[in-house]
Amino acid sequence: MTPSMRLRFFILGILLFFVTVITMWFVGSFIFRKNLEVNPETRWGFNFSEKYADEIGIDWQSGYLAMLEDFPDLEYVRLSATWDLVEPEPGVFDFSRLDWLVNEAGMKGRKVLLAVGRKLPRWPECQEPEWARPLSKKEMQASVMAYVAATVERYRDNPAVFAWQVENEPFFPFGDCKNYYSLGNLSDEISLVRTLDSSRKVFVTDTGEFSLWFLAGIFGDEVGINEYFVTANPRWGYVHYPFPVWFYKDRISLFKSLFGKNIFASELQIEPWFTKSISETSTQEQLSLSNEIFIRSRMDFASKSGASPVYLWGMEWAYWAKENGHPEIWEAIGEGMGRE
Repeated sequence: MTPSMRLRFFILGILLFFVTVITMWFVGSFIFRKNLEVNPETRWGFNFSEKYADEIGIDWQSGYLAMLEDFPDLEYVRLSATWDLVEPEPGVFDFSRLDWLVNEAGMKGRKVLLAVGRKLPRWPECQEPEWARPLSKKEMQASVMAYVAATVERYRDNPAVFAWQVENEPFFPFGDCKNYYSLGNLSDEISLVRTLDSSRKVFVTDTGEFSLWFLAGIFGDEVGINEYFVTANPRWGYVHYPFPVWFYKDRISLFKSLFGKNIFASELQIEPWFTKSISETSTQEQLSLSNEIFIRSRMDFASKSGASPVYLWGMEWAYWAKENGHPEIWEAIGEGMGRE
């Protein structure tokens, strides 16, 4: 047997071992299933994108302040240093919007998880500026590194920022992302962030439904996963995920046992998944996909899953709903956290 064949059999043996262990874990968990209860210790936060707020037609500053003021139990805020907004021209940075968001959160006692990288939350995921799109792979990565460095250097002394997130779901092939991405690029970005700011943890996120999170566990100090319920596909239309809460809880327990690291829910879906713009989607259709009942049940689901903190995904839409005659959506968020 040649050395290359031995290596292949060794790798295959390792994979079979992990598959066997994981299968036994899930089978045993299912057989000895107990009723899962809401965890009263679950911590809560929310995602916010001023760019998306603009897209759906709400005043991003008023909406953001309402989120901070109306929900003091939302302790954490995940913000993004979206590349096309902060570096509209090569080497010319505009942090004015992000400064305001971070500082407002800090003044109200919130902890900010700040995401940097080429691929960040909200469609089209890869949000590079126009000037960067024609660049070669090498030039693109050099530009990404320069923008990441400028962002970290600006906010590393801001006490509101408690951790960094590098890229968003870098192992999941979702988004309009040309020539994305090598593990080497991700590793270089993480190393850069750690070099510039050794005092904070670096988080990595992954899809909650279609991964075992091993790569994210290797690269990140903590791992964020999404928990989605209804998505849409051009071929199949709306897709309702069938996954029960133990599908997440058992994998979270397994991950913690293997890696000794925390898992948080970086995106808990409370908004509809739009196939058209919000102005082209009837309110009836929106509320058929997400309403106050769904929001409360989804927050219970996330609490039972064992992920914490849980960052709500869709607060911009919830504010839009409140401003457009459906305050029950806004109220359901407080009820989901156990507030009267």
